[in-house]
Amino acid sequence: MSGAAGHEGDGAPGSQPLRVVHLVGRYLPYSQTWIHRQLGWLPSGDVALVTERIAPPGLAAFPVASMLVLSEAFGWSFRAAAALSPGARGGLALAAPFIRRQRPHVLHAHFGYTAWRWSAVSRRLGVPLVASFYGRDLSAWPRQRPRWRSRYRGLFACGARFLCEGPAMADALAALGCPSHRIGIQRLGIDAAGIAVVPRVRRPGEPLEVLAAARFVEKKGLPDAIAAVAAASRDVDIRLTIAGGPTRADRGPAEAARVEAAAAASGLGDRLRFVGVLTPADLTALAYRSHLFIQPSRTAADGDTEGGAPVTLIDMAATGLPAVATLHADIPDVVRDGVGGLLSPEGDVKALAANVVRLAREPELLLRLGLGAAAHVRNEFAADRCAASLRAHYLAAAGEGLR
Repeated sequence: MSGAAGHEGDGAPGSQPLRVVHLVGRYLPYSQTWIHRQLGWLPSGDVALVTERIAPPGLAAFPVASMLVLSEAFGWSFRAAAALSPGARGGLALAAPFIRRQRPHVLHAHFGYTAWRWSAVSRRLGVPLVASFYGRDLSAWPRQRPRWRSRYRGLFACGARFLCEGPAMADALAALGCPSHRIGIQRLGIDAAGIAVVPRVRRPGEPLEVLAAARFVEKKGLPDAIAAVAAASRDVDIRLTIAGGPTRADRGPAEAARVEAAAAASGLGDRLRFVGVLTPADLTALAYRSHLFIQPSRTAADGDTEGGAPVTLIDMAATGLPAVATLHADIPDVVRDGVGGLLSPEGDVKALAANVVRLAREPELLLRLGLGAAAHVRNEFAADRCAASLRAHYLAAAGEGLR
């Protein structure tokens, strides 16, 4: 049935404004800026957001015109209902009146576990559900928590469209039992209109400035980045700057300790510096002062992966910054080997270091890969192209409806 059938007088969603309500658990840390970008790909009057709670920097950095914060609007009643229900689904039905007032054609849930939690509300309202998977929700959760395999099977049976960042992630979704005809690739694009492409030229006598930017979680491979730069430093003059910081997750302190241990063992001294979590603008400014970005992502011991690829790779490439990275998840879809950077097997510190040394010694290659990186992401990951793709997925979902 049509997802718009419950809205009398709306007309077909293809000929009318396409109204979407986005659903997120927390709104919104800097590590999830790409969610806010997707909110901007439809006119603001056609977009609303429901979140369970605000997480810093939240609305201060990522404003939304129409939104409902359940923990603030309903307080104790929402928290109590969530605590008493499996998967904390309780209390989400409190959002139903707000959602009805938006008269949406589609609900778009961000992360697979969020989509499962909202699936009952989607069925109750008769509004098709689009689910975006991003990484841990697809790679680690079904492995760590077997009940999520059955929960996802239920989600796949009732959801209208399941989106992921690239072909590797699409294969992983299909392996979990998602119907292939409902899987869509949706890249996390970038509006590069205000971002200049600056050719990376290393002047004589200047150290190679290497940048890493990531949360301190195992899949980001920061100890590998430190070890690789330390190995490269035996052959070239080099400095490493790391932006980011530890998380509050259960394994966050342990990974922070591993990063600290890698730093202490590296021998880099003042050639390694940590600058903490940066705003997107400050990170971009730092990128312009760097020659090379390093992203040695790997599969964590608990099965966690990037799923797709770190969005930071897209952001850095748009400035003309080439990358050394790993053959992990959908990173090869963002960093084309020999086009926008150099790739090596995940966990292979020796190969990673060799690629760093090569780019330090071959300035023409460094320049060419930086320009190639910028051209690739500005074409394949352009915001207007990604916005058109997302709208097409919404229309497909609204046309198919719930089965």
